Amino acid sequence: MTQPLPRLRVQRNPWNLTRLVARLAKGVAKVDAQREPYATYWDEANADAMSEDGPLWLALGDSAVQGVGASSPDAGWVPKILERLQAENPAWRVINVSMTGARMTHVEDDQLPLIASHDLDPTLVTCMIGTNDFLGGASAARIRSDATGLLRQLPAGTYFGRGGGPGQRRSSAFQQAI
Repeated sequence: MTQPLPRLRVQRNPWNLTRLVARLAKGVAKVDAQREPYATYWDEANADAMSEDGPLWLALGDSAVQGVGASSPDAGWVPKILERLQAENPAWRVINVSMTGARMTHVEDDQLPLIASHDLDPTLVTCMIGTNDFLGGASAARIRSDATGLLRQLPAGTYFGRGGGPGQRRSSAFQQAI
């Protein structure tokens, strides 16, 4: 029998800025409230995917990969891409080990080791990460160092996504540094 995947969560400080802002802004509070239900959704979906056969997509990253901000976890981009993959081959499955609040070191230290510890043989690996590193105030040197370490650990052929959003110009400078 296959060992179940761990329930991955980023531990937050009690003074976390998101929690403080959530008390003042309804939109932030609504998104913050999605944190645990969306993670639980993926815990359950991952358990199902572990018991199935077929090509495996391993999704790594942060809240964007979990679908936080979408109306429901199945309305995020990961389920939409899975639908497209399954249109070509219904046996496709996804294991989404992303973590809301994750930084690059979480992917390297917590998510990637699951490939070896659970004998996963993914056909496709995607990784979207970096927003929390950037918004958390990490220096360009730290982001460069963490990204270099992560990129060395990702399996060959991994699709490493890059998103846009607030601070686009500044984040472009960080992307160039990486």
